[in-house]
Amino acid sequence: MRYFVIACLFFAGSSQASEFRGYVETNQLIRERLIDSDSRFEIGSLISERYNDFGTSILDLLGTYKSSGVSLGFKNGQPNSANMLVWKMILSEFSNQIGGLCYGADAHIFNDAFKKIVVPICDWSKDSARSEDNLKALWLAIMDYDAPEEEYQIWRDFFLKDEWRAAQPSDVVSAMTASILMSPYFLLRD
Repeated sequence: MRYFVIACLFFAGSSQASEFRGYVETNQLIRERLIDSDSRFEIGSLISERYNDFGTSILDLLGTYKSSGVSLGFKNGQPNSANMLVWKMILSEFSNQIGGLCYGADAHIFNDAFKKIVVPICDWSKDSARSEDNLKALWLAIMDYDAPEEEYQIWRDFFLKDEWRAAQPSDVVSAMTASILMSPYFLLRD
């Protein structure tokens, strides 16, 4: 919950200058970076929604290029409490699925490269799981180079605090991935 509050505060301050990438672009980024190429998975399915190019959907609140009559443009791109709540619902559930890799949950939607990054972190009680290489690999698998190095360092240092050492590995992985996915560097356009 604290990540959601922090993200809302950040987005509230930056919403005048930035817009969301939008549902389609964000879904595509996740598919390219984390999802098996044979999977038909869409992040909207996590809230029982499918995106389509016509009609209306709750996913339209996340930013879309749909036209309304004679006007065509990017709509619902400004962060607000409604679309932040929808993003939180979707990305929290997605992060929980990633955390599920730690206890053998169905992993068929994720690509092999991403699973190879997550699984070593699932041994969270061991120092080797918290290595710089493992943490950096997880960060880059999701964020790529969309954020400055300082953001990675802040994220890494937060999860290396003692309070996380005794946490359940699936909870740690879920929190780690949720905090990356909810980052303005991931959700907002440059």
